[in-house]
Amino acid sequence: QKHETPLIIAAKYGYFDLVRILLLRQADPNVQDDQGNTALYYAVDIQNKGIINVLVLDRNHSLLNQTNNKKENALIIATKLHCDKVVRVFLEYHANINQQDIHGNTALHYAVQMNILDIINDLTYSQANITIKNNEGHSILLRSCMENSNEKVIKWLLTMNINPYIIDSHGMTALMYAARNPSLEFVVRYFIDMNNEKVLSQVDNNGENVLFHAIYNLKVFKLLVKTSIDINHRNNDQDTVLLYCCKHEDARFAIPFLVNHPELDVNIPDKEGMTTPLYLVENGGRIEIIKSLLRLGADVNHQDHLGNTALYYAVDLDDMQSIQILAFYKADLHIKN
Repeated sequence: QKHETPLIIAAKYGYFDLVRILLLRQADPNVQDDQGNTALYYAVDIQNKGIINVLVLDRNHSLLNQTNNKKENALIIATKLHCDKVVRVFLEYHANINQQDIHGNTALHYAVQMNILDIINDLTYSQANITIKNNEGHSILLRSCMENSNEKVIKWLLTMNINPYIIDSHGMTALMYAARNPSLEFVVRYFIDMNNEKVLSQVDNNGENVLFHAIYNLKVFKLLVKTSIDINHRNNDQDTVLLYCCKHEDARFAIPFLVNHPELDVNIPDKEGMTTPLYLVENGGRIEIIKSLLRLGADVNHQDHLGNTALYYAVDLDDMQSIQILAFYKADLHIKN
């Protein structure tokens, strides 16, 4: 049993005349089926403007703001179906513009997600709350950067002065998501031009600032390195960006853009006591990078938590090239682990 009334069935199949007759005979438009949907929901679903107009003609606010089992009101459904004219009607009749569904999303969240600029304009003009976060902590700006929304949509959102510090359940900001995406470089430039150190210094749940998120987006990475961002910031694993890049072979291409930074500290150890030369030698890193770090003053004799030096690992791997470089930089041959 679907608990459908004749009015719901008539609306579902688009029988306009029958809907009008049933309403004249006092059929209750507020009755909901087993999904929590009213006749209005089905009229919106099939985008039958005639039935929609008949159902809301008396500006039945309670009908407009009823929610189904998914906590969706008619405005959310109309937005998800990209019914811009219907959305305008519902806004004119004062539908709850900030209703949140079971996911915490509002109509504006869905309009942004689907890049529907006309509906975004209508919703914000009607004072939709632009700061509401969904259940995952996503504001509309954060979500648009996460899902790589239309450039026009994001640029328009940036003009709305949305709080840039909003974080989601992962501690991620809009800037962090943008930094990962090569097509959203303009968002990163926007935040850099704000010259706001707080935005640049925010960290996610892993303790990582935006520089960590830009490692695999080289163009943005280079932009961020030139800002006031803390180049030696350590995440929850006690890794700096430099340490992270040394540990991960696919991230080492970013190292050359770090070594010229005047504040780079090449001797910060991670939680295992390992420094950058140790990781590079142990994992067969590029000799040019090892040389660069040693030229910058990396401690050639630093010992990790096992007491091993870079020279120990080079000998263990029978890496003659690394052994020669380390010896040139005065590696101590007598240190014991």
